[in-house]
Amino acid sequence: MPLNVVCGPARPYLARLMESARQGITGGGCYYRVHNKETGYVWLHMKARLIGLYHNVPAMLGVVVNSTLEAQSQAGLIAHFNSIVAVIDLKTDEILFANDAAEDLWKTGMPYSGGPCWAFASGRSSRCEWCPLHRLENRDTLEEDVHDTVHERWFRVNGERMDWYGREAAALFLTDITAHHQAYQQLQADNRVLQETIDGIPAGIAVYEKKNGLIRRIGVNRYLCQIKGMTREQLIAEDFAGIFVRVMPEFMPMVKDDLVHVFRDGRSDAVYQTRNIQTGEPVWIHRRGTAVLQEDGSQLGFFSYHDITAEKRTEEE
Repeated sequence: MPLNVVCGPARPYLARLMESARQGITGGGCYYRVHNKETGYVWLHMKARLIGLYHNVPAMLGVVVNSTLEAQSQAGLIAHFNSIVAVIDLKTDEILFANDAAEDLWKTGMPYSGGPCWAFASGRSSRCEWCPLHRLENRDTLEEDVHDTVHERWFRVNGERMDWYGREAAALFLTDITAHHQAYQQLQADNRVLQETIDGIPAGIAVYEKKNGLIRRIGVNRYLCQIKGMTREQLIAEDFAGIFVRVMPEFMPMVKDDLVHVFRDGRSDAVYQTRNIQTGEPVWIHRRGTAVLQEDGSQLGFFSYHDITAEKRTEEE
């Protein structure tokens, strides 16, 4: 068989088989691909053994079987997955299999046999910088999100080491999460705008979320941090019970009910006394709240906090 019809990355495998046979070693043979004008390539399975010498030259018997249908039966199980699926040789980066979704993404119009994935899919001369293949060289599975800078897509990659007809390979399952990632980026941007907005309001501001029956504080501004004598991180980290620990005991039931009921009534208005952690001094607060229903069924509660300690002292005098 002329070697020029054998797909390039398969030639070393075939050469090792022939050398083993020359030394009298027989085994399971070798799976490899050869170029085909009609289908792009076909899979062959060769077994070889030494049968003697011919004019002092080792003579070998090679039995070659067309195993394309056998290979296609395995490939057929994943060919029509909605996910993008590719099987890559871990040593040569050769594409051993790519399903319809992968070929639709790459859109090269050329057969993928015989070449490395990075040349075929991205027109590069080396592995893509986002490629997770090298992380499968020392582990069996992986799951991570990657940014394909060539096609400007975000993918969630699930990878698994496998044996593909005698080749040490990796099966990569790629799910396009571009829309999800863009939505997440927009949410991050919206959160930054919201934080900048509430930081600019000259009053204490807190945002609470009620979801699945649980209420938690998800945003505060710097004025509220000053009123309470705490950092933004400390206030966000508090659980539901922690929200009320600084409230004076005689006001605690009322303040707790006010926070819970705003999500039922839509509005709230409370005056109570709490304590500043840094100074230890009591602080009078006038708090107003408004609840807004979200598309997913959760609710957001927006509260303003006004320090009315000076006013209360004036009243007492």
